[in-house]
Amino acid sequence: MEHKYDVFISYSRKDYVDENENVLPDSPVNAILNFLDENKISYWFDKKGLYKGAEFVEVISDAIVESKMMIFLSTTNSNESIYTAGEIFEAIENKKLIIPIKVDDSKYNKKFRILLNPLDYIDYKKADAFSDLLKAIECEKAKIAEQEREAAKKAEELKKREWKEAVKTEILEQAEELNKLKETSKALLDSIYKKMRTIDINQKQCPICGAKTEIDTEYCKTCGWFFPALSSIDGVGIEADKSAIILARSRWESKSCSFEGNEENKRKQLLQEIEQLNNKISLLEKEAQEKCTECKNKQQKEADRKARAEQARLAEEKRKQEEADRKARAEQARLAEQKRKKEAGHDYVDLGLPSGLKWATCNVGANKPEEYGNYYAWGETETKSRYDEDNSRTYGKSMNDISGNASYDAACANWGGTWRLPSKREMEELENKCSWKWITQSGANGYKVTGPNGNSIFLPAAGRCYGSSRGNVGKRGFYWSFTPGENSVSSAYGLDFSSGGHCVGWLSRYGGRTVRPVSE
Repeated sequence: MEHKYDVFISYSRKDYVDENENVLPDSPVNAILNFLDENKISYWFDKKGLYKGAEFVEVISDAIVESKMMIFLSTTNSNESIYTAGEIFEAIENKKLIIPIKVDDSKYNKKFRILLNPLDYIDYKKADAFSDLLKAIECEKAKIAEQEREAAKKAEELKKREWKEAVKTEILEQAEELNKLKETSKALLDSIYKKMRTIDINQKQCPICGAKTEIDTEYCKTCGWFFPALSSIDGVGIEADKSAIILARSRWESKSCSFEGNEENKRKQLLQEIEQLNNKISLLEKEAQEKCTECKNKQQKEADRKARAEQARLAEEKRKQEEADRKARAEQARLAEQKRKKEAGHDYVDLGLPSGLKWATCNVGANKPEEYGNYYAWGETETKSRYDEDNSRTYGKSMNDISGNASYDAACANWGGTWRLPSKREMEELENKCSWKWITQSGANGYKVTGPNGNSIFLPAAGRCYGSSRGNVGKRGFYWSFTPGENSVSSAYGLDFSSGGHCVGWLSRYGGRTVRPVSE
C-alpha cells in the first residue's frame, strides 16, 4: 500500500507541553521532532492533543495504517497512558515496526510489556541515540521499499504471464479458424471439379512440361510440378506465380536437355521414380498414422485406468473423512453436554480456576457464544442510543465496586440469580491462568480461552460504542469488571484485547462495552 508518512509518533502530551499548553522547548519530544525535520523524515504527530476517546478509532488508526513504522517515546507518563497502549496494540495488529526510545528508566506498561520487551530499544541518554534512530528508520524504509519493488515485480510478471496466455488463446482460435477454412476450401474444390466434369472439362495442362493431367490432380506426373488450385483450366483458373513458372520451366528444360540416348526411356524412368517415391510417402504416412492411433489408444487407456484408481482413492478418503467427522461431532456434542451447566436459566463453564469461579458461555444480550450481545456504560444496566460523558450515570462520581448491586451491575440486573460482573482480580486470574488463542468461530473473531482443566469459553471481539457509533468490531474486545479505577472518577477496570495481545487495564466509564457474567 502507499504510505503517507515515514513515522507515527506515540507519546504522552505531558512530556510535550506544560499545564498552560505551552510547548516545552527543551523536551526530548521536541528534540526528536526537530531531528526528524532536519533529516526530512515525514511523520504524523498529534501536536494539539485533539484526538482522544472515540476519535482514536478513526483518526489515530488511519494514521498508524498510513505510516511505515512507529516511534514509541517511553516515559513515566506515556507508560501510564491508556491512549499509547491503544496505539501500540493498533501498530502490532497492522504489523508495523515499533522503535522504542527510552527517555527515562520507567518500565513499560503492564498492558503491552510482553509485546515490547523482546524489541531492541534506543537509550535517549546515550550520545549516539539520534544516530541509532536514523539508522533504524532508514533500514526499515529500505526494507519496505524492497518489499514494494518485489510486489511490483511480481505484479508485472503476472501481467506478462496473463498476456502470453491471452496470445496463446488467440493463436489457437486463429488456427482453428484456419483448419475450418481448409476444410471449407477442400469441399468447394471437390464441388467445382464435379461441376467441371459435367461440362466436359476433365483435364488441365502443365505450364512447365505441357503434359495433360486430370483436373483434380495435385501434381504433374511428368515433371513433378505442383498445381495451384484451379490453375490452367481452359482460361478459367487462377494464374500461378509467373516467376515460379519461369524458374521451374528452366530447370525442367535443362534437365531434359541433359538426357542421353533414348529420351523417351529416360522420361519413363523418371516417372517411375516419382511414382515409387509417392508410393513410399503414402506408405510412411499410413504407418505413422497407425502408430499415432495405437499410441493414443494406449495413452487413453492408461489415463482412464489412473483416473479410475484416483476416483476410488478419493472416494475411500472421503468415506474415512466423513466417518472421522461424524465421530468428532459426536464427541464434541458429548463433551459440550458434559460441560454445559446452568444458573438461573443461563449456561456456564467451570474452567478449573483456583478461585472456583464459573464463567458464562455468552455475553449479556446474546444467545450464542459468538454473538456480541448488548453494550453498557460502566455502572449502567440498560442499553442506550448514545454513549457520552454527559449522559453517563457514574462518570465523574466516586464509586465503590458495584458487584451484585442490581442498580449498577448489568449482569445481576439482567440475568438475576447469582450472576454478577467479575472483579479486576478475577479478570487477571482468567488472563494469567488460562491459555488464549485468537480464532474465528461461526464467522466471529475472538479468543478461545482454555482453563487448566481443558474446558473453554469464547470471547468475541465485539468492539465498543462511543457516541452513536461502534468501532473496532471484529478486531478488538472490551469487557467490564465491577472494579472502579484507582483514584479516578472517570475510569473503571476492564479486559482489553486484540489479535496482538490482551490485558486488564483502565477503560473510560462512559463508553459502551460488553459484559460476560460470572457465578461463584
